[in-house]
Parts: sequence; structure tokens; C-alpha cells
Amino acid sequence: MYLFTEIYIFIVLNRYCYVARMYHAGMSPTHVQGFLSALEIPSPSSSTIREREREMLQHVEQVATESCSRGIEEEKRLSTNSDGSLSGHIKYDMGWQMRGSGRSYNSASGVGTSIGEKSGKILAYDIKNRDCRLCSLAESGGKKPKEHNCRKNWEGSSKAIEPAAGAANAEKIEQQGLPVNVIIMDEDSTTITKIRTTLQHSVEKWSDMNHIRKHLGNALYAIQKEHKKSLSTGAIKWLQKCFSYAVVQNKGNTELVAKGIKNVVPHAFGEHTNCGTWCNYSADPQNYKHKNTPNGEDLAGDTLKEKLEKVFDQMAKNASKIAPYASTKDVESFNNIVASKAPKSRHYAASESLSGRAACAVAQKNIGIHYLTEVNAKAGLSPGKVFEQHAKAR
Repeated sequence: MYLFTEIYIFIVLNRYCYVARMYHAGMSPTHVQGFLSALEIPSPSSSTIREREREMLQHVEQVATESCSRGIEEEKRLSTNSDGSLSGHIKYDMGWQMRGSGRSYNSASGVGTSIGEKSGKILAYDIKNRDCRLCSLAESGGKKPKEHNCRKNWEGSSKAIEPAAGAANAEKIEQQGLPVNVIIMDEDSTTITKIRTTLQHSVEKWSDMNHIRKHLGNALYAIQKEHKKSLSTGAIKWLQKCFSYAVVQNKGNTELVAKGIKNVVPHAFGEHTNCGTWCNYSADPQNYKHKNTPNGEDLAGDTLKEKLEKVFDQMAKNASKIAPYASTKDVESFNNIVASKAPKSRHYAASESLSGRAACAVAQKNIGIHYLTEVNAKAGLSPGKVFEQHAKAR
């Protein structure tokens, strides 16, 4: 009982503290109330918690913004060329607060994140939001909304959110002295066009290999619908593996990557003239068999070959984007951190809550879980001895 009394006194005296912890743990005000009441500890009311949220928000966002600025300075240091010039390579992706079906995306909000390729730090993030609970309630009642910290900043479609956030991030980064020369992202042509238009200079685009593999897989499975007997699922996975080998073994060399990609289909159909050393056919032509085709035999069929060549030739045309073998895995990993603090099953975008939770995720990615100590310092709170011990143990 003594421990629970201490917890209650801590919450009362540190009126901000539980808000940052609530964000960090991905809890809502009702979760905080439920947790404390289960421990027989009187909990603050929902209105009190939300009031504390509004007071704490500025400190959380300040820590996140400052961590991004430090990230840009680190990226500048790591991106300085021998002649003193800067060359910024930025990874970009969008995280959504509502699950998509794979074909339809209609999220009311999204967090666009840009990460430096060399530092691995978040350099800029931008939240686009089409919703505000107070504004919607006032509008439905035909009234003027009361004064509040409205976070609704987007009136367009969900589809246009990703390009707008990407361009906003690129602009923020360049305003702090780091030129955006290369963007690593998925195959969204609208986003890279928007970034180039906003920055008013050429920006090279490198493809994320995970998205490239998915595009290739989708194209191959589409062909399989008409060639189920001659193009098995195992053969498709093998073709994808051959594609990856062609890129990895020639990483950074556009010409060789294009040549390797174009040779995958002839290899699969038993034409090994241009295979080189990676193919074992030359070692034992009489007994050579493929590992993942039916019975190890060559693929067959002129129509199938023609369709496969069309797919791989298109990939070869984009060799300059594929050759760097770039990835946005760390951005997607960050999206999971955001989802842990603002789960997609709950709607936090209608208030300031999403902004605070996203800021906590940014600070955690750039600083580590020690970011809460910085947040406490900004708010004039004790750093928290128990939390410091927990952070050190991680």
C-alpha cells in the first residue's frame, strides 16, 4: 500500500509526468485511468489528462525538433565530399494511421518521415491531418468552434498527402543547409515529381529494393494466372532470387545490373551463353539442373518467355534506380514505433494527441528511450531515477 501511495503522490506532484509516459507506452487516457484504478489508486479525470496533454505537447515537440536538427548536422558531417561539397541522400516513406486494404487507402492522417542514409537519424517529419474533433462538432451544430490548438492542416485527398509531406520534409532539410540530391523511396512517381518541383532542382531517385521485389512478384504472379502449369510458385520465387543475385553481385554498376537482369529469363529457358561465373552450367553442362523449376528442367513456351522478357526488360530499363541496392527498411521500422504509440485501432488524429505521440516516436528513434529525460528537463520535472535505471538496462 505504501508503494501505491508513493505512485499517487508522484502523479499529483508531477502533473505533466504521466502524459509523456502515456505517449511512450501507447496508452490512452482511459487506459491510464483503468490501470491506476485497478491498483486502487485515484486517477485524474479524462479532462485533466487532456489538459495536461496540451501543456506537455510543446515540450515533446521541441525535443523531437531539436533531435532532427542535430540529425541534419550529423548527416552534413557524414555527407561532406573530399572537395568540401555536400551530397544528401535521404530515405522517405509515409506511415498511415488507418490500415489500408492493399488497394484502397483513405486514412485521415499520415506521418511522412525522412531519414539520412548515412546517419540513420530522422532529419524531418511532417504530419498531414484532415480531421479535428472540435471543428467537426462545431460545424455539425452550425456553430463557430471555440479557440483551440487545431491540428487539421489538410483539405485534399489521402492520395495527395504522401507527395505533400515528402516535399515539405525536403524543403525543411534544405533550409538547414543539407542539399537533397538523392531520394530513396518506393515507386510513387507523384512524390518524386512533387519534391523536384518544390526544390526547383534535379533530384535523383533510387528505388527501395523491397518495393521492387514486390512489384516483380506481382507481375510474375499475374503471368502465372495464364501459365499455371509452366510457371509454378516455386519457379516465381526462384526468378525473384535470380533477380536479387543479378543486382547484389553488380551493386553500384548500372550497366552490369541491367545486363544481369536481362539475362535471368534466357538462363531460366536454358540459354547460358551470357551467364558468366555465377551459373553452374559451365562446370557440368550435361548434368546441370535448375534448383526450383519443376524437376529441375528449363522453363518452356514461347508465349511465357515473351511475357517474362517484357517484365525483366522493364526492370533493366530502371537499372540506374535499382543498382544502388537501396532500402527504406529503417523508415518502415520507424513507422512501427509510431504505431506502437498511436495504434491504428484508435483514432488520435482528431486532437493534438497524434502530434505528441509522433513527436515521442521521432525523439525515441533519434535519441533512444532516454528522450523522456530530455522531455522532463524541458518541462522542469525530475528526470526520474527509476526510469533512468530502466533506460540503462535496455
